Amino acid sequence: MNLTAQETAMPLLKRREVSGTISFSGAAPARAALVKEIASRYHAAEDAIVVKGIHVRFGSSQASFTAYLYDSAESRQAIEPKPRDKKAKAPEKKE
Repeated sequence: MNLTAQETAMPLLKRREVSGTISFSGAAPARAALVKEIASRYHAAEDAIVVKGIHVRFGSSQASFTAYLYDSAESRQAIEPKPRDKKAKAPEKKE
């Protein structure tokens, strides 16, 4: 996996935006693999990284991506939207 990226600092949000391209062979990389690659390159904690999107062109061995590197896991939790819970089970009908 080959990663080329550029970084933009966002000090008010306590994060850096990383966007670029990733070259791969075979199947497109999973988000977890991309998080590990970004963490090793930028010396950041994996729980402080959010991959916003991986966009693969059909039939290509390259993908573009966007990720956010937060200063800490706490600042990530404060800014990123919370994951939605699955819909609650519908109440059973009374007969």
